[in-house]
Amino acid sequence: MAKEDSFLTLKQQIKSGNTGNLYLFFGEEVFVKDMYLEKMKSFVPDGGFADFNYIFLDAKDAVSEKVDDALNSFPMMSEKKLVVIKNSGIFKKATEEVKNFWLERLADIPDYVLLIFDEQEADKRSVLYKAITKNGLAVEFSYMKDYEVSAWVVREAQKAGKKISKDAADYLVAMCDPGIANVKNELLKLLDYSDSEIYKSDIDKVVSKPLSIVVFDITDGLMQGNGDKVMSIIMQMKENRESAFNVLYLLFSAFDKMLYAKLLLDEGLSYDVVASRLKIAPFIAKKYIDGAKNFSLKFLEDRICAASDCDFNIKQGKIDEWNALLQYVFECMNKQKEGF
Repeated sequence: MAKEDSFLTLKQQIKSGNTGNLYLFFGEEVFVKDMYLEKMKSFVPDGGFADFNYIFLDAKDAVSEKVDDALNSFPMMSEKKLVVIKNSGIFKKATEEVKNFWLERLADIPDYVLLIFDEQEADKRSVLYKAITKNGLAVEFSYMKDYEVSAWVVREAQKAGKKISKDAADYLVAMCDPGIANVKNELLKLLDYSDSEIYKSDIDKVVSKPLSIVVFDITDGLMQGNGDKVMSIIMQMKENRESAFNVLYLLFSAFDKMLYAKLLLDEGLSYDVVASRLKIAPFIAKKYIDGAKNFSLKFLEDRICAASDCDFNIKQGKIDEWNALLQYVFECMNKQKEGF
């Protein structure tokens, strides 16, 4: 069953109240996954005996007598009991003993049990994953698409009695790390800060920029020939104990996408087409396209290769990561100044 189909099936089951008794919830969108776990929990009244009817197990108990106790003991003053096993890891990697343990139990879940696995990852090729899809429902909670998150932001602002334009919502989403929880945290700050409407200027003042966005401040500084700005940002990152490896990787990724955008522009493609090919938010796409226009082909190719060399030298112990990053950035400034 396709990812969208399984999610739709889950929504239909919840709406009708006709749920099954075996589920695997997995994926990186924790906020939405937790929301649906709560919805499922509402179908199992605890009967006043929550300790008996709500059983939560973690990885260390995922293959133990506690599992059999949870599955085989009858609910107390309730028709059903909920058993949630969190981050067991058995759908990613499992020994033959673990596979056999669970294959036997997944094939015969008692009618009075609602068993839900709450996992971060799952290998869809695994035997246990296939056992879930045969006997129950596996639902993947991937990050929502940017336009879906933007629409959610607009709705949440309206619920709070405030306005935010689609462009401002798109901008907010682009300024946040992936995941509804991250966007929600920043939106709550904006709702407290703003008056009747949230503007882009409010977002710039209030929202904490993730490292992936701060890197564009470095590339902007390089384009402007503003070495002081570039070094100020780098040293602030060091003071904040950011990983130099992460900064280097993000610079490499930015230059790589700028090169791709430059090649597309050289083919005569329009801004809109290039932005759609990059498959990212318009605000971020503009940053890559600006870089494509302001950095030479030679500069971008050189910086991509140099980032790989930097990574290799760090891993070989020839230079520590922060000195490597500083050296890399100094070279970026010098080459850009020389019109490389």
